[in-house]
Amino acid sequence: MGTSPKPKFVVTPELARLARWLRMLGYDALCYKKVSFIRLFSLAQKENRILLTRSEDNAKCKHRFKRRLIKSDDYRRQLAELKDIISFSEAEMFSRCLLCNQPISMIDKEKIKNKVPDYVYEHHDDFGICHKCGRIYWPGTHFENMKKELMKIFQHNSRQ
Repeated sequence: MGTSPKPKFVVTPELARLARWLRMLGYDALCYKKVSFIRLFSLAQKENRILLTRSEDNAKCKHRFKRRLIKSDDYRRQLAELKDIISFSEAEMFSRCLLCNQPISMIDKEKIKNKVPDYVYEHHDDFGICHKCGRIYWPGTHFENMKKELMKIFQHNSRQ
């Protein structure tokens, strides 16, 4: 029995925070601030993405594409609304850039020496970089806090 591919998302602008948290979990989640709904649903169709929206009108649109109406305005509850199609995996955390959604690559510590604060460089060995926007990631306290938050959200959904 094979595993199905991870879902990919396109998210309407009012769900931008949810998009960041989906990226944090390792999901491909596009979010554009100034793109028409027509463009978003055509992107959902073309790239086999699930469109996430808070608009009932958008969710009821007559066009054929995968969509999900998100009812809550709190990102924690929004993630919980998606627990039937997403899951928490520590190994997948921070595998995508939170800003531009691109995959993050591991990078040799020496190559980022002058690009992070000295304290960070001295106390961490594992670094990732987004080759599109140049953002550098490391597993600091922010990572641990987000991991705890995600574990709380997904604690009742521990299917592996």
